[in-house]
Amino acid sequence: MGSDVDTLFSLLKDGNWHTLKEVTQKSKIPHSRIDIWFRFLSDSSFVIFDEAQMKVKLSKTFLSFLEST
Repeated sequence: MGSDVDTLFSLLKDGNWHTLKEVTQKSKIPHSRIDIWFRFLSDSSFVIFDEAQMKVKLSKTFLSFLEST
């Protein structure tokens, strides 16, 4: 499971919005699993998940943390 999160964070580390379709294609993680991860990561304030537009990006706070490590 840890590798899923690493993969997702790698794809999102640019700080831009990404569609779930794009993330699914680039990560090769099944859409259903990505959806579950993004909901969890959103609830934990690691990402901003726009369910209406089906897009996601890292939260500013978490992005700053990643850039400082």
